[in-house]
Amino acid sequence: MNTPVSFELAKLLKEKGFEERAKSYNQDSKLVTVSMVIRRFYPDKIYYPAPTINEVVMWLYEKHAIWITSHPNHNFKYWSVNLVTNKAADLNLYDATVFNSPTEAYEAAILYTLNNLI
Repeated sequence: MNTPVSFELAKLLKEKGFEERAKSYNQDSKLVTVSMVIRRFYPDKIYYPAPTINEVVMWLYEKHAIWITSHPNHNFKYWSVNLVTNKAADLNLYDATVFNSPTEAYEAAILYTLNNLI
C-alpha cells in the first residue's frame, strides 16, 4: 500500500516514536512534499511524517513485533484485519467489523495498534 497515512495517524505515529524519513509530510492537515530547504525557511511550521501504509506496517513489525494483514471477504467487497503479536497468537481484530477497502482496513488496524498495543 503506497498510500500515505492520514493526518490523524501521522500525528499519532510521531507521538509513538516514528522517526523514519518520509517522502510526504502532513502540515496543517494537508499532505505536502517538504524539502529540507523549505523547513529551514519555515522552522515554525509543524510537519508530521506521512509514511505509506507499507512503511508503517514494516515499522510496527521491526520495532514492536506486530504484524498487520488485511484480507478480502465476499468477492473483494469487504476487507477484514488480522494482527499477530509476540504476545498473542493470531489476534483477529474487529470481529464484526468489515471495511470497504484495504486502505480503510489497514488504517483502522494501525490506529488500534498505536492506541492499544504500543
